[in-house]
Amino acid sequence: MAEHSDNESKTSRFYRSLSNYYLDYANNDTAQIYLDKALNLAEEVEYKIVEGCMYLSLDNLSNRQNKYVLGIGYYIKALSLWNRKNS
Repeated sequence: MAEHSDNESKTSRFYRSLSNYYLDYANNDTAQIYLDKALNLAEEVEYKIVEGCMYLSLDNLSNRQNKYVLGIGYYIKALSLWNRKNS
Protein backbone atom coordinates (compact mmCIF):
# COMPACT_ATOMS: atom_id res chain seq x y z
CA MET A 1 0.00 0.00 0.00
CA ALA A 2 2.81 2.40 0.87
CA GLU A 3 4.36 1.77 -2.53
CA HIS A 4 1.16 2.83 -4.29
CA SER A 5 0.95 5.92 -2.08
CA ASP A 6 4.53 6.78 -2.95
CA ASN A 7 3.88 6.44 -6.68
CA GLU A 8 0.77 8.61 -6.50
CA SER A 9 2.69 11.24 -4.58
CA LYS A 10 5.52 11.28 -7.12
CA THR A 11 3.03 11.39 -9.99
CA SER A 12 1.04 14.26 -8.52
CA ARG A 13 4.24 16.22 -7.86
CA PHE A 14 5.41 15.61 -11.43
CA TYR A 15 2.18 16.85 -12.97
CA ARG A 16 2.00 19.82 -10.64
CA SER A 17 5.53 20.86 -11.66
CA LEU A 18 4.65 20.25 -15.31
CA SER A 19 1.58 22.48 -15.09
CA ASN A 20 3.61 25.16 -13.31
CA TYR A 21 6.21 24.95 -16.06
CA TYR A 22 3.57 25.60 -18.70
CA LEU A 23 2.13 28.49 -16.74
CA ASP A 24 5.61 30.02 -16.67
CA TYR A 25 6.20 29.15 -20.30
CA ALA A 26 3.11 30.93 -21.56
CA ASN A 27 3.71 33.76 -19.07
CA ASN A 28 0.43 35.57 -19.63
CA ASP A 29 -3.20 35.76 -18.52
CA THR A 30 -4.23 33.31 -21.23
CA ALA A 31 -2.20 30.64 -19.44
CA GLN A 32 -4.33 31.00 -16.31
CA ILE A 33 -7.53 30.93 -18.38
CA TYR A 34 -6.51 27.67 -20.04
CA LEU A 35 -5.42 26.16 -16.74
CA ASP A 36 -8.78 27.08 -15.19
CA LYS A 37 -10.52 25.44 -18.14
CA ALA A 38 -8.36 22.35 -17.69
CA LEU A 39 -9.36 22.16 -14.03
CA ASN A 40 -13.04 22.51 -14.93
CA LEU A 41 -12.82 19.86 -17.64
CA ALA A 42 -10.80 17.39 -15.61
CA GLU A 43 -13.84 15.84 -13.93
CA GLU A 44 -15.77 15.50 -17.19
CA VAL A 45 -13.17 14.63 -19.81
CA GLU A 46 -12.83 11.02 -20.95
CA TYR A 47 -9.39 9.47 -20.73
CA LYS A 48 -9.50 8.49 -24.42
CA ILE A 49 -9.87 12.12 -25.51
CA VAL A 50 -6.53 13.16 -24.02
CA GLU A 51 -4.51 9.95 -24.16
CA GLY A 52 -3.38 10.89 -27.69
CA CYS A 53 -1.42 13.77 -26.17
CA MET A 54 0.80 11.28 -24.41
CA TYR A 55 2.08 9.94 -27.73
CA LEU A 56 3.29 13.34 -28.86
CA SER A 57 6.75 14.58 -28.00
CA LEU A 58 7.57 18.16 -27.07
CA ASP A 59 10.57 17.84 -29.39
CA ASN A 60 8.23 17.32 -32.32
CA LEU A 61 6.35 20.52 -31.66
CA SER A 62 8.05 23.68 -32.85
CA ASN A 63 5.25 26.05 -31.96
CA ARG A 64 5.16 27.57 -28.47
CA GLN A 65 1.37 27.50 -28.38
CA ASN A 66 1.24 23.83 -29.37
CA LYS A 67 3.69 23.02 -26.59
CA TYR A 68 1.43 24.79 -24.12
CA VAL A 69 -1.64 22.95 -25.41
CA LEU A 70 0.23 19.66 -25.02
CA GLY A 71 1.03 20.61 -21.44
CA ILE A 72 -2.66 21.20 -20.78
CA GLY A 73 -3.37 17.78 -22.31
CA TYR A 74 -0.95 16.16 -19.87
CA TYR A 75 -2.45 18.15 -17.03
CA ILE A 76 -6.03 17.18 -17.85
CA LYS A 77 -5.01 13.55 -18.16
CA ALA A 78 -3.28 13.65 -14.78
CA LEU A 79 -6.29 15.21 -13.11
CA SER A 80 -8.76 12.83 -14.72
CA LEU A 81 -6.69 9.81 -13.66
CA TRP A 82 -6.35 11.24 -10.15
CA ASN A 83 -10.13 11.75 -9.95
CA ARG A 84 -10.77 8.18 -11.11
CA LYS A 85 -8.40 6.76 -8.48
CA ASN A 86 -10.01 8.79 -5.71
CA SER A 87 -13.69 8.46 -6.62
